[in-house]
Amino acid sequence: MSFAKGQVCIYSTDSEPEAYMKQHHLLEANVEVILLNKKDSPYGTFGQIELYVPVLQVEKAKLILAKLNE
Repeated sequence: MSFAKGQVCIYSTDSEPEAYMKQHHLLEANVEVILLNKKDSPYGTFGQIELYVPVLQVEKAKLILAKLNE
């Protein structure tokens, strides 16, 4: 899925804390990242939170996220 030209969704979750933690790690590694919250309400019942990065940083971002899951 594409957020904007040149941006690629590399991660999707329904957990806000998890999304913000992963965003933080990517930013620490100098990866440009956009967090897009698609939750339907302030209660966060339905929807996803997606992380987008520039096409040229997809591989680096995926490696960082893979290391977090080890």
